[in-house]
Amino acid sequence: TSAEKLRNALLRFFELAPKDSDAAAGLGIFEGEDGQRYLPLPVLGRAVGITGEDFEVAMKAWNVVNETPAGTFTLTNDARAVGLVEWA
Repeated sequence: TSAEKLRNALLRFFELAPKDSDAAAGLGIFEGEDGQRYLPLPVLGRAVGITGEDFEVAMKAWNVVNETPAGTFTLTNDARAVGLVEWA
């Protein structure tokens, strides 16, 4: 899985599930105190084809996010969900 795949999937989720919509709530998309939108890592990982238990999927997606140069992704303080810097 590449950073570009994760980024494109996040863009689609955020575009198709508007802020405060039922779709966003159903997907687990939430807003941080900074107004940034976040999607749980297991949801994002599964969307790009990562398989396994939630923890395994989250760790694989987190590794890609963590290895991506700064300026693309933003993680929640607990590193359980990811957003896009460009979406802020």
